[in-house]
Amino acid sequence: MTNLLKTLDAQDFREKVFDQYKEKPFAESGFSRVKYLTNWSYAPNVISVLSAMFFVYFLTLPYTLLIRLLLGGVLAGILFCMEYAKRQLITGQGRKFYQTKSVSFIAISFLGLCVVASMYTSYNGGNKIIVETAQAPTLSANSEIEGLESALAVLNTNIAKQQSTTWKGRITVDANKNLKALFVDRSTLLSTLNELKASDRKAQAQSDTKYNATTLQGGLVTGVIAVISDIVLIFLLLTVERIKYNVFRVENSKGKRTAGFQMPNTAPSTPSFSNNISAKTERRPIGFEMPIKAQAKNVFNTPTSFDELQALISGHRMLKSAYGKRKKDHSKNKAAYHDKRYRELQPLLKEMKKERV
Repeated sequence: MTNLLKTLDAQDFREKVFDQYKEKPFAESGFSRVKYLTNWSYAPNVISVLSAMFFVYFLTLPYTLLIRLLLGGVLAGILFCMEYAKRQLITGQGRKFYQTKSVSFIAISFLGLCVVASMYTSYNGGNKIIVETAQAPTLSANSEIEGLESALAVLNTNIAKQQSTTWKGRITVDANKNLKALFVDRSTLLSTLNELKASDRKAQAQSDTKYNATTLQGGLVTGVIAVISDIVLIFLLLTVERIKYNVFRVENSKGKRTAGFQMPNTAPSTPSFSNNISAKTERRPIGFEMPIKAQAKNVFNTPTSFDELQALISGHRMLKSAYGKRKKDHSKNKAAYHDKRYRELQPLLKEMKKERV
C-alpha cells in the first residue's frame, strides 16, 4: 500500500512538472503572464496610496473633526483618481508606442505630473509618520553630577553662614579664613561640575545627531520606496502591453482571428479581373462575351459605372501609397493588396473607356 501511494505521488509530481515546463501556445502563455503581472501591478498603487494617506492625516490634523473628515475624504478621492490616471496613461501610451513608435507629449506631461505628485505625497507621508511619531532619546541622569550639585549646595550654605558671622558689621578673622577655604572648594567643585556637564551636553548632542540622521534616513527610505513603486508600476504595465502586442503580432502573422483581436484581411478572396476576362474570352465566342459592366457586377456584386471604377482605382492607389510608407508587416501586406487591386482594375478601366468611345 505504501509503495502504491509513493508511485501515485511520483506520477502526480511528474505530471505537475510536465505541466509547468511543457511548451504552451504563445497566446495562452501570454494570457497567463498578463494576468500575473496585472495583479502585481496593483501593489505599487497600494503602497503609494497608503504612504500618501499619512500625509493627508498630518495635513488635516490641526482642523476640527468634521473638517478633517470632509477634507480627508476629498484628498483621499484625489489620490485614488491620481493612481487610476497613472494606470490609464501608462497603458494607453504604452499601447500607442508599440503600435506607432510614438507617444503623446501632452499625455506624457500629464503622466509626469501625476507621478511627481504621487512621489511628493508618498515621501511626505512616510517622512511625517517617522519623524512626527518618533521620540528623541534622552540620556540617563549622571549620578556624579547630582552628587557634586548636592555638595555645592551644602558649600554655598556654609559660605552664607560664615558671611553672616560679623562683629560690629565686619566679618570676623576666623570666618574670613573659613571663607577663603570654602571659596577654593567651591571653585574646584564648579570646575569639575562644568566639565561633567559639558561632557554630558556633548554626549546628548551626539545622541540627537544620530537620532536626526536616523529619522531623516527613515523619511528618505519611504521616499525612495515611493519612487521605486512608480518605476515598478510603469515597468509592469509596459511589460503587459508589450506581451499583448507580441501576441497580436504572432496571431496576426498566422492569419487567425482570436478573441480580442480584429485581424486585417490581407488576402483578397475575389478573383483576378484580368484572369476573369481571359477566362470568359476562352470559354465563350466573341459574340457571346459578357458585357464589361456584367463582369464588374460579378466581382463586386454591385453595378459599377466608369466614374465609380475610376474612383475605386484612385482609392487603391492612395491607400497603396499611404501603407507603403509604414514599416509594420501588416501595413506592407495592405500596401501589396491595394497595389494588386490597382493593377487588376486597370485593364477593366481601359475596356470601359473603349466602350464609352
